[in-house]
Amino acid sequence: MGAVVGPPAADPTAADPAAAIAVEGWWSSDRLLDPEAVRAAAEALEQVFAAEADVAAERAWATDRYRVSYALPLKHPLFLDLVVDGRITALARRVLGEDCVLAACNGFDVPPGSPGQPLHRDHPDDTVGRVTHLQIVCALDPFTEASGATRLVPASQGAEPGDRPAQPVLLPAGGVLAYDGALLHGASPNRSGGHRRALHLFWCRARSQPHWDFPASIPDEVAAGLSDEQRAVLGYDGRPRRFDLVNRRVLR
Repeated sequence: MGAVVGPPAADPTAADPAAAIAVEGWWSSDRLLDPEAVRAAAEALEQVFAAEADVAAERAWATDRYRVSYALPLKHPLFLDLVVDGRITALARRVLGEDCVLAACNGFDVPPGSPGQPLHRDHPDDTVGRVTHLQIVCALDPFTEASGATRLVPASQGAEPGDRPAQPVLLPAGGVLAYDGALLHGASPNRSGGHRRALHLFWCRARSQPHWDFPASIPDEVAAGLSDEQRAVLGYDGRPRRFDLVNRRVLR
């Protein structure tokens, strides 16, 4: 089976993926992260996996199907910088608007021998006809048919797949796959003998509820050093106001 081929683009910031995602539910490019960024992200992700190895199995973060680590910006400073990488934010904002926020940032590995995943939707309660959640998958290893490439059912967002089969999206390390959170997809079996790692940056429109409350999770001493762009992406600027009943004042 051949790979799904998205609208041609040399750079995800140079072409508008919004129309393709609105119709087919997905878009991809062979280029997003440069080799040094891929190397650094893979190294940081392995450090996070190693730090959680003692609890990963009991919490179902490491199974025969996958390894996963959630909320990466809390766990390594590299990911605090990566979430404001202009190549990534430009892609998210073209689809969801300038005020979109990061809903989740996870590391995902399809290990050797994995049977893959069943088809599923990351955000099944999406608004039909409007992309409200966008998954940006950054490949840290090549996505091949043997290594467990993500397979997806085109145009299945907000609808039953009908008779359209799931097809794999092949990417080199550093490539990107972006898809509607309501699109049916899943990792293929990994028969390659190697790992298939990726970063999953899940974005949502400003009025949607993120999967993770980053402002409440990030320690105060780390939050004090965040840039304005980091605070915006992580949702600090869009938090609901609070009312201080004792002092009768509005708080941010």
